[in-house]
Amino acid sequence: MCRALAAESGAGVPGLRFLGVGQSLAAADYGAAKCVEVTTIPAWSDDIEEFAHRQYWSMKRGEIVVLLPVDAASAGYADATADALGRLGTPTVAIGPGAAAVPRARHTIATPGTDAEAWLGQSVALQLLAYRLGLANGTDPNTRRHLKSDTERFAVSRRLTRLSLLGTGA
Repeated sequence: MCRALAAESGAGVPGLRFLGVGQSLAAADYGAAKCVEVTTIPAWSDDIEEFAHRQYWSMKRGEIVVLLPVDAASAGYADATADALGRLGTPTVAIGPGAAAVPRARHTIATPGTDAEAWLGQSVALQLLAYRLGLANGTDPNTRRHLKSDTERFAVSRRLTRLSLLGTGA
């Protein structure tokens, strides 16, 4: 499914929104970080419910919204979000365990495990999705040269990363 979605989307994706709930909020953050790392596509993460208040109005048409429900209750919110965004033609992808089905999402990636383990399966699927989107976007996720070729930006990135490592002496 990741390969098919990337092929369908190609290099024209203006952005990615990763929306989680509860424990999958960390998976949403991870998905956005992975996409920033291996693609040139802007990516953001948020809570499924809060997305409507914080990000929806700045979202460009054609962005992909990835929904990360963990159980039946959160799947209800994800399904309502997929339905609403579908009215704009926004591509949606639901990634989660079988108990968290999102029938109105355009694409679905079913992950194994229980509700409590949902984040683990979601993280694996998100990494594969980022990889496939990177390839479709023309970057090489195996080397990440697109990050290193801008030497000044890469140097600042390393400084920012080191500054955030508290207690490391860096």
